[in-house]
Amino acid sequence: MNFYPKKQDDVLKFISFDYLCSNIQGKDFLFLTNNKVSIAWPFCDVAKLYCLYLVDLNDDLMNKVFIALLFFLSCFWGSIFAAIPLNYYSGIEGKQTAVLKTALHDIICKDTSAYLKYGSGTNHTWQGFYSTDRDTITNLVLDMYSDSLRYFPDNYVALSYPGFGQSIHIEHSVPKSWWGCDIDHPDCAAEDLNHLFPADGKANISKNDNPLGVVTGVVSYSNGVSKIGYGSYTGYSGTVFEPADKFKGDFARAYFYMATAYEHYVNKWDTSKPENMMEHNTYPVLKQWAINLLLQWHRQDTVSQKERTRQEKVFTIQHNRNPFIDYPDLVEYIWGSKAGQAYSFSSSTGTSSLEMAFNSVTSNTTLQFIKNTSSDVSRVFLIKCSGLQGDVTITKSGTDATSFVVSTASITQADATVGKQVTITYAPSQKGSHTAYR
Repeated sequence: MNFYPKKQDDVLKFISFDYLCSNIQGKDFLFLTNNKVSIAWPFCDVAKLYCLYLVDLNDDLMNKVFIALLFFLSCFWGSIFAAIPLNYYSGIEGKQTAVLKTALHDIICKDTSAYLKYGSGTNHTWQGFYSTDRDTITNLVLDMYSDSLRYFPDNYVALSYPGFGQSIHIEHSVPKSWWGCDIDHPDCAAEDLNHLFPADGKANISKNDNPLGVVTGVVSYSNGVSKIGYGSYTGYSGTVFEPADKFKGDFARAYFYMATAYEHYVNKWDTSKPENMMEHNTYPVLKQWAINLLLQWHRQDTVSQKERTRQEKVFTIQHNRNPFIDYPDLVEYIWGSKAGQAYSFSSSTGTSSLEMAFNSVTSNTTLQFIKNTSSDVSRVFLIKCSGLQGDVTITKSGTDATSFVVSTASITQADATVGKQVTITYAPSQKGSHTAYR
């Protein structure tokens, strides 16, 4: 029997042993609590369980599942991988402020030929959203503008990726009117998934082309997630759009991305609109009041696993990345507290946060380092695991094992559950290529 659960709170009396075996490796975290089997999809916020299935543990089949589960847990193997392509950011080493920003612009916009066309249908935005903004278990449309629950149909692909009409819009987080885009003849910025999101129709209409901000006066619209109303800053007073606190960093990094990727729109930004947060230059592009606001949001709402997961899916489609998700401290070097300082990967405080997954011991994963200076190169990872039956051990081996230093050899079960940072440092004693295994 094969049973593929679709929606939350489905009650099961059986789970196919084939289903368990085919889905546990490299995909799901499964663990048993209070006569329940919980399944948490990796790369989601740690505290959130996307599916909860009630089961009868007295059933013989479930006893087999439980035994198989313990077996897989006892064979647990941590899998760390780097998603950023080798040399993708190598051109920014040693650069600072405006020059650093332009170097990132050149990387992002090197090739925009893979961008999906704007709208619905095959090879259009909604096909992208089906990958980037869909809960892969429930088919829920992930919407940062509303908590309304809307789902992609089970036959959505067969329907050739239709739109959702007025219920959900394709939202340009940075309003397209700010650069005078005609949506009937969209340009690259209008089609860039790094700042396009599915948005509740009513919230999007209310947002209009107003800037980001904190509502301090009369509220004209609120749905519990999005709020529109009066806000005042030194440099701007008027209607603003305030997202939920948990999404403020997401929007800030999307705006920093747009100010970088499209700095060549220097003459397109419509400065006759007081609500436009951009101005006519290639640096800093953002107005000072906007920089102050976005820096605050970026610092308070740090990069989430949701952003990282979406980043990888966008990269798969259009082959470019938001550098402020990969290396959040780049924001400081361009607009913030480290402006004027040369950027170096060896001193970067950027964290690549990865989750552990169940994998067989034959899995091969690669972590790549680029060393262009005399300083050692380190990378920090946040290791989070679910369903452990013991502590996690980290080992290294191979001819060049001494070229790599791991900050800890083990992580307690308690620390691994809440998340533990591990630093891997590449410190070779001689030039060349070095390989080690863990």
